[in-house]
Amino acid sequence: MCMGTPEMQDTESFNPNDRMDNAHRNKHFDPNTYTSLVEHTNNPMLQKFMNMERRMISEIPHKKQKTLIDIGAGYGRALPFFEGYKNILAIENNKEMFAELGTRTSSLKHAKAIF
Repeated sequence: MCMGTPEMQDTESFNPNDRMDNAHRNKHFDPNTYTSLVEHTNNPMLQKFMNMERRMISEIPHKKQKTLIDIGAGYGRALPFFEGYKNILAIENNKEMFAELGTRTSSLKHAKAIF
């Protein structure tokens, strides 16, 4: 089964859980754990995904007229990619992640965190 954008179709299968360290699978994630596993990863597949994510978001036209809704925003890893949108609604249901998300959205002019 192949998932993702056409750029990712060159892989036989894309399942981030296959690439995660088994010790962390199905564990509770807090902002620090998530940062160490994802943002500071050396995994080329995950790095490629995050670069494509950043590029795809940056190429959306007419941002100043649009509201971006990030469902499952975590602690706000992708918030810097959303600069320029009319409004940003970041939704998260994990209390620890939401606490950090609230801190990060408070510094953005048109962003709101929703629990």
